[in-house]
Amino acid sequence: MEPDSKPTFDNGIKVVADLAHDTAGNRLVLDGVRSGVKLQIQRGAVGNDLGHAFQNLVQKLESSKNTTPPFFGEELPLDEAISSDFRLYSQQDLTRIADLRSIRLRNNPPNRRPHSHHTSSEYGRIVHSMAFRRLQGKMQLFPPVESPLLRNRLTHSLEVTEIAANIVKSLNDAVFAKHGKHPNVKNFFIDTSIVATAALAHDLGHPPFGHSGEMALNEFMCGFGGFEGNAQSLRLITRIENRLVEEFPRRGSSIREVFENPFGLNLLFRTIASVIKYDTLISNSSNSEDPKKGYYEEDRGIVDLVKKLLLKNDSSVCTLRTIECQIMDLADDIAYSTYDLEDCFISGTFTPADFLAVEGKTLGQVVKRINKKMGSLGYSYELNPSDVQTVFFQLFDDITIPNPKSQYDFGLNVDQAAYVSSTYFEAKAIAKYPLLRRRMTESLINNAIRNVSVNSWNITNPCLTRVDISPARLLLIECLKAYNYVTVITSSRLQIYQHRSFKIVKEICNALYHDDQNMMLPTYTKELLQTYLESDQKKYNFDSKEFVACDAGEALPDEVKKRRFISDYVASLTDAEAMELYAKLTSADYRTIFGIGS
Repeated sequence: MEPDSKPTFDNGIKVVADLAHDTAGNRLVLDGVRSGVKLQIQRGAVGNDLGHAFQNLVQKLESSKNTTPPFFGEELPLDEAISSDFRLYSQQDLTRIADLRSIRLRNNPPNRRPHSHHTSSEYGRIVHSMAFRRLQGKMQLFPPVESPLLRNRLTHSLEVTEIAANIVKSLNDAVFAKHGKHPNVKNFFIDTSIVATAALAHDLGHPPFGHSGEMALNEFMCGFGGFEGNAQSLRLITRIENRLVEEFPRRGSSIREVFENPFGLNLLFRTIASVIKYDTLISNSSNSEDPKKGYYEEDRGIVDLVKKLLLKNDSSVCTLRTIECQIMDLADDIAYSTYDLEDCFISGTFTPADFLAVEGKTLGQVVKRINKKMGSLGYSYELNPSDVQTVFFQLFDDITIPNPKSQYDFGLNVDQAAYVSSTYFEAKAIAKYPLLRRRMTESLINNAIRNVSVNSWNITNPCLTRVDISPARLLLIECLKAYNYVTVITSSRLQIYQHRSFKIVKEICNALYHDDQNMMLPTYTKELLQTYLESDQKKYNFDSKEFVACDAGEALPDEVKKRRFISDYVASLTDAEAMELYAKLTSADYRTIFGIGS
């Protein structure tokens, strides 16, 4: 492969960034222009020009950031808020559904334990749930069967939890370092257990096969409330995953008790709030082709109840996005952008060298996706291809910046070839060797954690205190996510798999729905469905003045109930369970008539 034009070198230091590989002769050359996009990174004598270019880009981003209004309340910096009556957690935040019902029935509050003990059980309620264990059989980026080294939804959730806990530690340490001797300092500490529980639970509702499974279920539920992974996570922890509580001993059918007194995992209201990423109602009449992010109309009552408990002013005009939810979401983005990158290295999908030589059309798609996301976050500056290349070169500066000890003379062709060869093989080594990959991922994660901060505290609605991440780190995360989406998720290999998995989920849903006698469902699941159809689903309302809970709401039509139940059941299946059930429904080639919870 010959270069379109010869690169020029200024003082022997300007390095052209596009790498090309001649497979016939195994020869590496510099390609000055590719697809009309000039990819040049200027180098100073000590290798600082790349850093300056990246800092200039970050400054442009910072200056284009729209002023963000407070999250529905007055915000104060820590130095001013520390002397106020600010408390990040109130007694109502640490209340459970069962607590409210106990108050209603017995007219007295339940015995409360200290705060630390009250939140410590949250984590275990998720870990010991069936839905959490099923995540080990659900794909993250690649199908679980490809390699045990590749991440699944469970290992991803554990990594998100660890990152989120470290963000909390960093933020709490920052508060303590500044006002550690102030008597109110503990009122500003973020609860690690609540954040960790939110991180563990954030992907519980994801169906088999990831996004393609979500699309198939949403199509099945179109016009009946839709389907969406985040909404399903909320439904799981508040309804489907059930934990019997002492306040309500079992009476008669335990299955009926589950539906008539749905507690879910009986989590704290503050924990439930931390799982609500999108405070948007998905109407039962929703017919959106793409899954609409939010919560189901059937679960509107629990969201209204959470908002009335947690928010001090008119909850109907507030958008709920708690500080714990923001931390969980940031940790998810950090893990997704970093570890999906590593999985691509492990699978051989690409190496760091591919980031330094992005084909023009692909680069354009990456830039478009980044600008859309950054615009939604309030940044008006639109990046160009050179900006994104600058980010990628900054990301892999360990291999793109020449080692001063190498003493390259870029006026000599042999030194140009030596530099390119060295860069290429270092990129291959990072992708190949676990220790090098680990050093890279640790650096990315630790730098991201250090760049998360709380700059002001919401003294009106403490739970809505805003968490920020630096524009530089945000840009890097979004660039990695966009590159992964364009080059991997939309690649033919994954698209073929997603097409097949969409068909599998759709076929299962239709077969189960048209089974009038529900004979194909496992025995226990069939009994659950029958009880669900006969019972009234509960909606929760809460009068904060009288501290009384009450049930209200109309029964749903049987067709909506059956579709929702089937979508709950299919969404709970692992990838392997879904493929086995599909084989039983459509093919004579299956291994066993047993399995799938029968």
